[in-house]
Amino acid sequence: MMRAFRYFARGRRYGNSAIGSWFVRLLVGILVVTGCRGQAGNTSKKLQSELVLAAAPVLQGVLEKLIAEYTAQHPTVNVQVRYGPSGVLVNQIKEGAPCDVFMAADMDSCTALINEGIAKGPVVVYGQGRLCLAGKGLMPLASYLVPYMEKTSEADKQLASMFERVLEFPEIKSLSIANPEVSPYGKLSVAVMRQTGMDFTGDTLRSSSGRSIKLVTAASISQVRQYVLEGIVDAGFVSYSMIKTSSGFSNPSAQSSVSEGIPWIMVPPGLAPPVNQGLVLLSNKEAALRWKEFLASSRAREILEEGGYIVP
Repeated sequence: MMRAFRYFARGRRYGNSAIGSWFVRLLVGILVVTGCRGQAGNTSKKLQSELVLAAAPVLQGVLEKLIAEYTAQHPTVNVQVRYGPSGVLVNQIKEGAPCDVFMAADMDSCTALINEGIAKGPVVVYGQGRLCLAGKGLMPLASYLVPYMEKTSEADKQLASMFERVLEFPEIKSLSIANPEVSPYGKLSVAVMRQTGMDFTGDTLRSSSGRSIKLVTAASISQVRQYVLEGIVDAGFVSYSMIKTSSGFSNPSAQSSVSEGIPWIMVPPGLAPPVNQGLVLLSNKEAALRWKEFLASSRAREILEEGGYIVP
């Protein structure tokens, strides 16, 4: 390039000024365009920001849709998610795990971080989750459970008695719950079983009628879902959001037979009221503030409702 430049530049010296002048202007133009492209590339890199979410596994199905919508609105933001039981995430955040937003499966986990001075309050309730019992052990009752899946007003009145009968069903020989020490839904599952008269002895449950059921404690509620869908256990406590966003569960609204999926029943509100799930900010990033604002938008609320949440 430099040899050609010297050759054409000499054109002016040897009387061919038109060629020399033309080539100099061309070379300057190339350098300007190249420089602009490089500057534009650097600018696009600077515009790319990162948003790290720490989220309870109960959120996974609906969170994927929320992120897709958010990034469509904010294409320069790269969203990453760290999933884990709320109690585990709290400990990781206390130990310095880098996160911008914490989306828990309860309110207490968020409050714990505020009390430590790590999170910025107040806690925002982004949705209310509900607890369900699902599993192949309910299969002989599948056709009877449809009204209790659809939650009609009449079903609400009969749900409590139906739920207790399901727990006594002889096909349920093993039952899984999320670890209650770190999972809010696991803790709620234990409370439900105690209210229905079940006793705990190690890894054995004993129903009010004296029947024994093997208790399988999973690391998280997403692992309970896996156990249920793969038939490793006869039944397990999962969230309604997981049923709505996971394939493999019965869909009473579909045209196909309910026997084609894993049957389930909503835990009566009297035993397990809707769970307030909270959010707190862990950084002052603009992307984090926008995420909080986005969750209050009509589109985000629609996604949450479609995913099985009650949006207050």
